[in-house]
Amino acid sequence: MLELRDVINENMILLDLKIEKKEEVIEILVDLLGQNEKLTSKALFLKSVYDREELLSTYCGSDIAIPHGISKAVKEPAVCFARTNEISWSGPEEKVHFVFLLAVPDSKNDKDPQHLKLLSSIATLILEEQVREIWERATNKKQILESLELAVKNL
Repeated sequence: MLELRDVINENMILLDLKIEKKEEVIEILVDLLGQNEKLTSKALFLKSVYDREELLSTYCGSDIAIPHGISKAVKEPAVCFARTNEISWSGPEEKVHFVFLLAVPDSKNDKDPQHLKLLSSIATLILEEQVREIWERATNKKQILESLELAVKNL
């Protein structure tokens, strides 16, 4: 059974990141995945994220973007989180303050897509206003992790 701590930990959370463009936060979060040994190639995974962004903006509304990539460069499912200053994601109307980067292994023969269920649960959770309020007020990374625990309770 895949658990939250299998995909995100305090080392994969950034609070109060000061950036100007979405590319900056994406590249910083990809670096975090690399530092946490979740990738075999940062460049290959980054390309998968940018390729996905070109298809359709990963802006979700509610100050949230969820860029993601499916790549053979991903060793195991992973999630990174950043709370940033407000930035425009793919246009001036797409204001973002919270960014989740999802890394999914390209494993077409996976018989137990537990990681997909977990990532889907996180994606659903982040749309809840009370959870976003926790992220806004959080003074430490542990508070962010605790808010994400709700995502795994219903798996």
